[in-house]
Amino acid sequence: MMAYESKVTNKYFGSTFAGAGKASVEDTAVSGLIKSLGKVQPQLEKLGAQYIETQKDEAAVEINKLTAQGMSAQQIEKVIKSGENETLNNMYASATNNVWLGKLKAAEDINFAKQNLSNYNPDEQTMDEFLADHVQSDFSQADKYYAGGYASVFNGQKAKLLSVDAEQRFQVASQKKEQMSQMALQQGVQSAGKMAEQGMM
Repeated sequence: MMAYESKVTNKYFGSTFAGAGKASVEDTAVSGLIKSLGKVQPQLEKLGAQYIETQKDEAAVEINKLTAQGMSAQQIEKVIKSGENETLNNMYASATNNVWLGKLKAAEDINFAKQNLSNYNPDEQTMDEFLADHVQSDFSQADKYYAGGYASVFNGQKAKLLSVDAEQRFQVASQKKEQMSQMALQQGVQSAGKMAEQGMM
């Protein structure tokens, strides 16, 4: 059989590949490293997940701290965007920041609506419409984390306000019905009295 010349190494190889290289010590070491990394990988993934959760938890604590200091959602958002707060300025805190900003903004919107409840006229609008008029949040650039945080607070508070509104509407409707019944009864009594007077004449 004929041997051929490799264009890359200029070595001659026969049909038995007698010139093929053998596995080096270096190749064996790499293989061992790959095997040991395979065993360690689940632990590394777990440590990585714990690190990410710690970063998120620290961001949540930091936002709560800023809120306790009297900062509004808008002020906290400025702090985040400025990058001056290391706890809020890491890639893993981003989603957490947006969740908490959404929650804070929802609380601000609900409080704004509650402060203006004296302007609510149930004869002209529903509580849903009233609340919609008092949403000051801009969702045009909000991500799913912000929207989710907002909804978790706003919807809970909204449900309470709707429940109170339904109870008040029921009471008003019951009072109106009772008043109408009394008016009908009085009119009936008056009519009967007039008829009796006319009969006596």
